[in-house]
Amino acid sequence: MGITIVAIKRPDGKMVFNPAPEAVLEQGDVIICLGHRDQLRRLSALAGEHDLKR
Repeated sequence: MGITIVAIKRPDGKMVFNPAPEAVLEQGDVIICLGHRDQLRRLSALAGEHDLKR
């Protein structure tokens, strides 16, 4: 997909920086990522989220 995930913010506020490729996303996680606009839109569609925060 070409997106770089910089960090994961867990629901309890804990930040996981530079997560491993094997990292598992959990319900309520927020991902902080870098990518081109079209790549981020595809990620949003895949995740079922339609509101991207910038």
